[in-house]
Amino acid sequence: MKAMQFDAPGPPEALHLVDAPKPEAAPGEVLIAIAAVGVNFAEAGRRRGTFPLPHGQSLPHIPGYECAGVVEAVGDGVEGFVPGDRVLTRGYAHTYAEYAAVADSAVYHIPPELSFESAAAISGMYSTAWQNVVNRGNVQPGETVLVQACASGVGIANVQVAKHRGATVIGTASSDEKLAWAATLGVDHAINYETHDFVEEAKRLTDGKGVPVIIDGVGGETFLKGLKALAPGGRIVVYGVAGGQRQVTVTIPELWFTNLTVLGSGSSGVSREDFQRVIGLVADGTLQTPIDRTWPLEQAAEAHRYLEERRVRGKLVLTVG
Repeated sequence: MKAMQFDAPGPPEALHLVDAPKPEAAPGEVLIAIAAVGVNFAEAGRRRGTFPLPHGQSLPHIPGYECAGVVEAVGDGVEGFVPGDRVLTRGYAHTYAEYAAVADSAVYHIPPELSFESAAAISGMYSTAWQNVVNRGNVQPGETVLVQACASGVGIANVQVAKHRGATVIGTASSDEKLAWAATLGVDHAINYETHDFVEEAKRLTDGKGVPVIIDGVGGETFLKGLKALAPGGRIVVYGVAGGQRQVTVTIPELWFTNLTVLGSGSSGVSREDFQRVIGLVADGTLQTPIDRTWPLEQAAEAHRYLEERRVRGKLVLTVG
């Protein structure tokens, strides 16, 4: 089968087309003929060598978290899926390829209303956002939430889930164009962090109080500054280090004097029931999966380059076949 692989850490061009063995459906697995693949920042990080490979895996490596396609075969013991079913996946499964064998616990039926491209975007965007906003952030109606990098795939999903919960959303991004776009999907107050200090703006927008909740996938100095934008008793949900800085130094009294809470958030904490609900909310139009651009699988390097140039508004998708 065709697959995109990198043999060593490097630039986008490290991804290259290979002829890889077609997987088989082992017991408890579903073999999927892939039609579309969601592109995620962590995949680019692994290609660069700034994110570790999944436990027990080594180079050369076929990346990929999520896909949508058609069931080709099922392994022994699999119930609920048959060849021909339209399905999507969540979790790491080497999906930059024509086929993937995925544990049946990580496979979901695609509602008829959704295209393969939209379905392939759901997991990376909304399993993460649901965990951030609902399960970890516990955002309540009427609260104000600051979403960092609100125009990214997960960022705009954070915005929409927060709005679904009844929150007021402040969004940050690197350009006025991104912010104008994000406003069409729920951002109430926009901050261009290239031209404005987001701490000062967050305080201004909350009459000096600060925000109750911040959702941050950037990390580093953005995380540290975010602590100063929180209201007393506020909470900051951290789900990534897209800025590249993995370690920071926090002054402990800064947390206890104002009763701040730092919450780590990983999408693996989303239950199957929660994710089924998310799929339903996308299918009925409550939540959207805006696709910025698509590329054929063979041009995955171009998708990574576009992602790393911070040009993305929403989700990037690779198409297969």
